[in-house]
Amino acid sequence: MLADPTRLMILWVLLRREANVTTMSQLVDAAPSAISQHLNQTAPGRPRLQPPRSAASSPRPPPTPSTSPAR
Repeated sequence: MLADPTRLMILWVLLRREANVTTMSQLVDAAPSAISQHLNQTAPGRPRLQPPRSAASSPRPPPTPSTSPAR
């Protein structure tokens, strides 16, 4: 997870100061979208803004009808 040089530079910046994605992209010389993706990789326990592709591409199963006893 930390073997990527860009990810290491992002973490180095964050250890020294608080920075938003735009500032980090300028300091690290990477696109803001790349910074965002790296941040998502370093925080696996945090909620994602978008569901993983596998969950987003598969439709939800239809609800099962409840079987209540007839009165």
